Amino acid sequence: MFYKNILITILFVTFTNFAYSTDGYKDIKFDMTIEEVLDLAKSNNASSYQEKKSGSQIITIEGLYKYDLKVWFYENTEPQGVHEIQVIIFDEKYKGKYFAMNRSGIDKFEALRKNLNKKYKLLKEPDDLSIDKYNNDAMGDQIMFNYLSDEEPKYMISLALKTYNHVKYIASVWYTHPKITENFIKLNVNSSDDF
Repeated sequence: MFYKNILITILFVTFTNFAYSTDGYKDIKFDMTIEEVLDLAKSNNASSYQEKKSGSQIITIEGLYKYDLKVWFYENTEPQGVHEIQVIIFDEKYKGKYFAMNRSGIDKFEALRKNLNKKYKLLKEPDDLSIDKYNNDAMGDQIMFNYLSDEEPKYMISLALKTYNHVKYIASVWYTHPKITENFIKLNVNSSDDF
């Protein structure tokens, strides 16, 4: 009976259409379909709901991991599957935290930023305009730090801090599909030939 179970498991894993990518966040991989993501949440007794927003399908998953997730699928975009994974690190109230002297004033965010700076290559920091909007408009504006993974295929990790009226702050880490990362690098990172 034991060997029969092992054989069934091997056959199941070999011949089913589960995502096989190693890129993504924990069990959420970039080549997963909407159905696979929903099945993962359901099989782990996590709550999930699906919404359509700005040409995207978004699955929000709560209770699967320490942090809540939003898994983004862009419609009519190649490659098919998960395009971005948003890990919501915190959604908390603070009073009057502004981005000044290259710091947010929120210790949890700065600790996370320090960790990402050690682990990944920094691609892009917030520019003066995004910092100004974040500090002055504060109606859902955000500052973002973009990093590049060390492994192949390379994918982008972005650290975002969003504020609403400098009372509510949401910090997220985004994992972006390698194909979208390639396009981001082509459009946003200057080479030495540009100067």
